Amino acid sequence: MKIKNVIERLLESHEPAVKLKTYLRLLDYDNNSSTVRKITKNIKKVSPLLSSLFSFLPKDEKSYEFQAYNK
Repeated sequence: MKIKNVIERLLESHEPAVKLKTYLRLLDYDNNSSTVRKITKNIKKVSPLLSSLFSFLPKDEKSYEFQAYNK
C-alpha cells in the first residue's frame, strides 16, 4: 500500500483524533492552521473515543471538581 493511500484512509477515519494526528504528524500542518483548529475545537463533541473515555463526567463541566483521592 502506498503512503498516499494510507494517509487518505487515515483522513477518512471517523475518529477526529486520528485525523488530527495525521494532519500534525504526517502532513506537517501547523497547530494554528484553520483545519487543525476546527478539528481540535470539535474533538470533544464528536469523538466516539473521547466520549466513551469521559462518559463518567457530568455534562456540565462547571459542576465537576475532580478530587484525586475520592473513591
